[in-house]
Amino acid sequence: AKVCNGVLVWKPADGSAIVEVACGWRHTVARDTKGRVWGFGANNRGQLSPCTPSVACMSPSSPATDAAASSNRCVTPLARAHIATPTLLNVFESGVQAIKVDAGWSHTLVMAKDGRVVTFGRNDMGQCTPLPGVWDDACAGSEMVMVRRGTHVAAVGWNEHGNLGIGLHSGLQNILEPATVQLSLPAHAHGVPHPPLPIPSPTHTHDGIPPKSVAFCGAVVMAAGGA
Repeated sequence: AKVCNGVLVWKPADGSAIVEVACGWRHTVARDTKGRVWGFGANNRGQLSPCTPSVACMSPSSPATDAAASSNRCVTPLARAHIATPTLLNVFESGVQAIKVDAGWSHTLVMAKDGRVVTFGRNDMGQCTPLPGVWDDACAGSEMVMVRRGTHVAAVGWNEHGNLGIGLHSGLQNILEPATVQLSLPAHAHGVPHPPLPIPSPTHTHDGIPPKSVAFCGAVVMAAGGA
C-alpha cells in the first residue's frame, strides 16, 4: 500500500487487479482477478471472519439482543475488532474462486464460482442464515440477503416492515429460514435465462453515507484513516 495525495492506494502484492468492491457500514470487502476475497475495516461483528470447516458458526438468536448479536459470529484468527489493511479472507477451500462479493450493514456475502453462497458477520436478524444449494445470483442489503435460482427468489433477515417481500402469511417478523419472495418473473424462453435481478452497486451507500472505498483501475482506493 502507498499514500498518494493523502489517499491510501493498495492492490495485491502479486499484481492482481481488484475487480469488485463492496462497502458495509464500517467494513469493506474486495474481489480480485484470481477470485480471492480481501477485507478491511470493522470486524466487531465477525463481518471479516468467514467460517471455515473447522470453525463452528452460531445460529441466529431469537429474540435478538445486543449481547447475543455480539457473540453471534464466527471466531477465526481474524476475529479482532478492526483490520487496518486489506487482508486475505479464506472464505472457501483452496482452489475455489469467488465471483461476487457484497456487504450489508455488518455482514458480508460471497458467492463462489460453483454457485455456493456464504454469509458471515452480524446475524441477530437472521441475515447470515445458511443458504444451502447452488444459486445463480445473490445480494446483501442492510440486514438481509436475497438469492436467486432461475426465477425463484428467496430472502432471509430483517423483515420488520415487509422488507423481504415474502407476503403477510409469516407476519412481519425477521426470517431465519430462506423464504420465497412474492414476485412474478417470466419463465425462461427459448433456452435464454431470465436476466439477473438488479444487484446494488458494489459502491452503494447506506442511509446516504458514502462508501469510503472504491475500485479504480484494478486497485482499492481508501480515504486515509478511514475504512
